Formats: sequence, C-alpha cells, structure tokens
Amino acid sequence: MRIPKYIEFICSALEKAGFPSYAVGGCIRDLLLGKVPQDYDVASAAWPRDVKAIFPKTIDTGLSHGTVTVILPEGKAEVTTFRRDGEYTDRRRPDRVSFVTDIEEDLARRDFTVNAMAFSPSRGFYDPFDGRIDMEREVLRTVGKPEKRFAEDALRILRLFRFSAQLSFRIEEETAVAAYSLADSLTFLSRERIFSETDKLLHYADAAQLSAAVPVLSIVMPEVDFSEEIVQKTAGCASRAGKWARLCGEKAGEILKRLHAPRALILSAAELASYKKGQHIVSDVASLRHTETETFFDFLNEEESRSAWEDAKKNGVPMQIGELCIDGSELERMGFRGREIGILLQNLFAYAIENPANNNKERLREVATWMYRQKYLQKE
Repeated sequence: MRIPKYIEFICSALEKAGFPSYAVGGCIRDLLLGKVPQDYDVASAAWPRDVKAIFPKTIDTGLSHGTVTVILPEGKAEVTTFRRDGEYTDRRRPDRVSFVTDIEEDLARRDFTVNAMAFSPSRGFYDPFDGRIDMEREVLRTVGKPEKRFAEDALRILRLFRFSAQLSFRIEEETAVAAYSLADSLTFLSRERIFSETDKLLHYADAAQLSAAVPVLSIVMPEVDFSEEIVQKTAGCASRAGKWARLCGEKAGEILKRLHAPRALILSAAELASYKKGQHIVSDVASLRHTETETFFDFLNEEESRSAWEDAKKNGVPMQIGELCIDGSELERMGFRGREIGILLQNLFAYAIENPANNNKERLREVATWMYRQKYLQKE
C-alpha cells in the first residue's frame, strides 16, 4: 500500500518516539479502491502534547478529542490519539473520550468496517473487523452491532445510504433493518449535518439507491412527496440545483433554507422549481437570475428545448440584452430617462428574439420610438 511520503514521515517520526501510529479510515478505503484520497488521517498512541513536541508546526484542531493537525511543507494531516468513546447522550457526539494505547480499541468505535482499517509503514496493514473482505464483497456493515452504532450517532444512518450510493455497495441486511428502525433519531441532528449528507447522497445516488433511502429521507424532509416519478426525475438530473428542485418541487427554497443550505443553491433551486415555460426558450433563459444555462437545460431534460436554443444561436438571435445593437447610452441620447430605459431594453430584447434580422441600431431606434409612442412600456 502506497501512502504519501509525508504521511510515512509523520508515522515514522511518531514510531521513533515510541508511539505506534497508523494512517486510518477513509484514506485506506480509497487506496484499496484505487482512488486518490482527498486527505489523510493518522491515529497514534501519542497524546496531543507528544505530537506537538515532535513536530515544529502544528494546529490545535480538537484537543479535547485528541486531535492535532501536523503541518509539513508537502502537506498536512490530522493526528488523533487512540481513543475510546464514552456515552452519546445527544445522539451525535460522545460526552467524553478516553485515550487508549491500542489501535483495535480505536478502530472498534468507528462506523463501518470499510472505514475501520489501518496501515503503518513499519507495522503493515491492520484490519480487525474484516473491512477488506466486505470491500471485496461490496457490502456495507457496521463495526459491531448496528443498533448500538446508530443509537450512538444518528448521522451514521444518513452516512450509510450516502456510502452505499458513493461506493455502489449493497447494505448488509441487519445493518439496513437497524437503520430503518432507528430513523426517527435523525431528528436529533443539526440541520447543517442533514443537508450535507443528503446533498452528497443526491450527488451519488441512482434511482434505486435513492429509493432505498426514502424511508430515512422522509424523516428529515417530511414535506417532500417521495413518489417513484419524483425519485426517478431527481436521480436523472445531473446538476445539484436541478436535483433539489426536482425532489422538493415548489418547496425547494423553503426546505433548503430550513436546512441552512448555501444561498446560491437555495436561489437556483427555487428558481428552477418555479419555472413556467414561456413562448421562447431564449426569453426563458434570459429571465434566469440565479441559475446557469447548463443547469437550466439539465433540469428541463428536453432535447427539444436545447435544440431550439442552439438553433436560435445559429440564427443570430441575441442571447442576452448585452447582445442588442443598442444600449442604454443610445436610448439616453434619444431622450429617454431613468426607468424608461430599462423597460425599453427589455421590450427591445423580446422584439429582437422574434426578429433577429432587425437587430441593428437603426431599426431598434425606430422600434424604441414606436414602442414608446404606442405606450408599449410596461410596469415591471
């Protein structure tokens, strides 16, 4: 197993000081899958004070849980002391942790067997809960009794379905039964945590995987109609905002706001969910304020609309107001003022979409004058 040189250096430096140390968790899982881990975590018998004494540059990331981030020129890694978790009275985090000297005790507190593997450059691969076998079988199983794991931390239920979608692994039957039976405990989670895991699940899940998660998702989003059609359309969308708009419908903005989602996503999903087809696809796209064109077409999932858009571009139809052969300065020189200019530009844009051959300064000046005289100016 090949880990980066700087991770080897961290483990070796800790070992030389007398502290057994391993790269652990998701990075080992990803390496076995042939993927490049996004980050590396190290578990060690060293306490935070020991880690800080060995490495010149560190950050106190979470001292109460034994975590110090080691900073090296080549990269950084969180080093956490082997630990045993106490009771989880809030269904999310242990009330206290106890530092231990045994790597197996540390791995025993983790969620799934595929996340409970460790590797040391000097000690080799360590897998006391058969995570590698589960990976070969492409199955997700909890470390120990699933009822205990999910009762400790309700977020593990959402993570179960997210990992199933992300890895394309099936969920072991006993683990699935426990997840469904304890789904009500998801109400103890923060809204931010619910959003984060659900957002990842939607990104990875196909229709079957999303359907499997519906009994769980319905607990955290009771407003949503998880019909088979909606699930299919949600999985069929490629874009993030499109998925949320399909799933939540007209309540997309409201639900995402409640879950403390990023503002840009809230606005885009709400805009897509409220979309009503107009008379011309260019006008529809131009009316968008918070959604990119590709996201919009992905949401529509209609080749006819995309084809109409491409034909319009080929035929010289202006795609936005800035492509008109007349601008606000020209209208101001013609004597128009203030709000009149903005309204006129909108109307001229609509005119040019239908009459692209007339998108020239002379003709648009004539049309602007005619519109004004005919009282075509409309209030916004």
